[in-house]
Amino acid sequence: MPQTHRLAARRTLSLRELSSEPFLVFSPEHTLRIIFDRVCADASFLPNIAFEGMDVATLRGLIAAGLGIGLLPPAPARFAGVVEIKLSPARPIRPLGIGWIADRYVPATAVEFRKFVVSKFHGE
Repeated sequence: MPQTHRLAARRTLSLRELSSEPFLVFSPEHTLRIIFDRVCADASFLPNIAFEGMDVATLRGLIAAGLGIGLLPPAPARFAGVVEIKLSPARPIRPLGIGWIADRYVPATAVEFRKFVVSKFHGE
């Protein structure tokens, strides 16, 4: 949320506390938007969507400008004008996948990485 937001000093927030806020979100076809819609439905509210976009930097910039709040993955570095607050009691989970083409050359490092990922996360 913008660092000037009335709730910006909080360490955690529930999604229900944010239900009346204007949200800046990804476009409907984006995987993170699908997760956002499900999380809002689970919290039993229909979000007030102020803007839809496809670029996380654009969304963060609009949040910094005070145009709304967002539910985004953590930023790799601090984004000026934006504070990140954890959701409580639970954070949404973003599924990730790994794939490869069976009959194509795969470098040894990629093979080892694939083995690691499959052994660590297979079936989760």
